[in-house]
Amino acid sequence: MQSRLVAIIAVLLVAMTGLAYLLFGVYVRNSSESTLRHAASYAVKGKLDLARDELKWLLWFAPHHPPSLHLAAIIDLKQNNLPAAIGHLQRIGEDSKLHETAQGLLASALLADQQLDHAEKVLSSHLVRYPKSVIARRQLFGLLLTELRSREAIQVQEEFLLLSASDPISLSDRLLMLRDLASSEFHAPLPQDCLTTLESAFNRHRDQPHAELALGRCYLRLGNLDEAEPLLHNSLDRGPRDFEARFLTCEFWIAKGDPDRAEAVLLGDPESPSSSAINDTSVLEKDDRFWELRCRIAEGRSEYERALCEIDRAASIRPLNKDYEARRARLLQRQQRSAEAQKAYTRSHELARAELDLWNLSRELGVRDPKSAECEQVALLYESLGKSLPADLWRQLGRQIAVKTPARLGP
Repeated sequence: MQSRLVAIIAVLLVAMTGLAYLLFGVYVRNSSESTLRHAASYAVKGKLDLARDELKWLLWFAPHHPPSLHLAAIIDLKQNNLPAAIGHLQRIGEDSKLHETAQGLLASALLADQQLDHAEKVLSSHLVRYPKSVIARRQLFGLLLTELRSREAIQVQEEFLLLSASDPISLSDRLLMLRDLASSEFHAPLPQDCLTTLESAFNRHRDQPHAELALGRCYLRLGNLDEAEPLLHNSLDRGPRDFEARFLTCEFWIAKGDPDRAEAVLLGDPESPSSSAINDTSVLEKDDRFWELRCRIAEGRSEYERALCEIDRAASIRPLNKDYEARRARLLQRQQRSAEAQKAYTRSHELARAELDLWNLSRELGVRDPKSAECEQVALLYESLGKSLPADLWRQLGRQIAVKTPARLGP
């Protein structure tokens, strides 16, 4: 009888405890606005531990409550607790009004934590959902430049500028993006500027395929072939149909003076399962780099006539390229076609002169507001390089400046 009574009391205690827990949870959720105000007040005053304590129970009973997750992440960031901030921000759902802001903070936290691959994924997804996000686009742009992926960085900016052509943006944002585009084309960071960042990121988080390939690219550009080799081959083995890894590994063997190995990598070696030969090269053949590498392979074998054909294919895909014109000139010179070589050299020098003028002008306009006439000057230089999109947008910017009251346009 006594044991039965004890059991009943125990059951009642458990039920009462459970009820109290549920009631406390309801109270915590119902008082969420008050909790958030107190926590935010503590955070503003720098009392971060008190702010965190204030949020503790709200996060316990409402683990996916966007405002509390957002505030907790801000507290984490102020305390440099990047893993905790990342964890909080990842739990803010797409249906929340805070999602756009949270994703921007998440990308910043990932970049600060040197999770470059994860940050790129977050930023790319963010721009699909919020294509006019200037901050996210500039973050992705900067990441790509740090990984020496200038072509992709330029594409990121051009996508935004195409959007702005049909859906007008502020003058200051357009100028900012045009400056960034010019920077990526004419003031891109040098490999030695990126080496420390890439080494640190890869050593800290090894499972980063893009960062690994970027570090291999950096070593290759610096001529550190021994350091580049394992990284490039790992990247190629991991994704044998990754054209970027294939191009870079091919370039590595060209630098080593082995055109046969370079060609086997570029086209795929049917005798090597790991190389995954590409039977349909139609996609590769649309990329000018494919033909430029074939040119260098042929040149390494002293097959100068074939090399000339290959560089002509590259130039047909990417015309008005000073490097391609200079290579054409050298190959024509080797074939004793002096008059044609001189024309190619002249054209290469003209393109180099236009790029140098743009380099100087874009550097100057990067620190002050442009005048309408200067916008036209930039547009003409871009046109001489066959770049119609930035030319049109600089000309449009010049027209806007001409009719607008003088004011500072940029930050």
